[in-house]
Amino acid sequence: MKTRELWKFYTGEIKKCYLDIKKGNVKRNIPNMLTFSRMFAPIIIIPLAICRLHTLTIIFTILFALTDALDGFLARRWGVVSKLGKDLDPFVDKIFAVTLLIAISLVNPYLLVLVLFEFLIALINGIETYKDNKPKTIIIGKFKTIVLSMLIVIFMINLYVDVPNYILYSFYVATIILQIFTFLGYLDIFLKNNYNRKIKYMPEEKNGKVRTKLNEVLLHENDKPE
Repeated sequence: MKTRELWKFYTGEIKKCYLDIKKGNVKRNIPNMLTFSRMFAPIIIIPLAICRLHTLTIIFTILFALTDALDGFLARRWGVVSKLGKDLDPFVDKIFAVTLLIAISLVNPYLLVLVLFEFLIALINGIETYKDNKPKTIIIGKFKTIVLSMLIVIFMINLYVDVPNYILYSFYVATIILQIFTFLGYLDIFLKNNYNRKIKYMPEEKNGKVRTKLNEVLLHENDKPE
């Protein structure tokens, strides 16, 4: 039921944006359009990487990266920040990051390990979001993203200029270590949230009746006078 409701909400929001654009209100939908454009990164960048068209791969990578820098900036500047944009942005950012990792993994298969950890981190965050826990980015996760981005840039530079192996390996190892700690950090939060939820909904006795917090919150049951 929850999945259906989420699907209905987001498809409804996308439909609203489409109808708004048809009415001529393009400007206030530009940030969401820029965010949504990164959904197409896999079907453009990965085929280019497979065909060894490195220059075009880098050009499109830069273009998609620019949309990431502009969407939030324009949304705040124009006062058109939306729930759709805020929810969609981290989702497509993860798609974009994994796309780049897959692309450079075609040159160095060892980078597929990074794809696996990014998938696990995204999976935990996705489950938390689905359960309305709204996971917050942890500090080590921000460092991980920065180092991962630097690693991707270095590997792309290495396609044209030989970068010393010790630099490549250093960033590779550092990224894996940060990914592991980021994964463990989110896993710890996930387990605590689910433990707290179980405690919250444990049956408790009140006025001789067994009831649950779930009944009180969802069913709005109140004590009735005897």
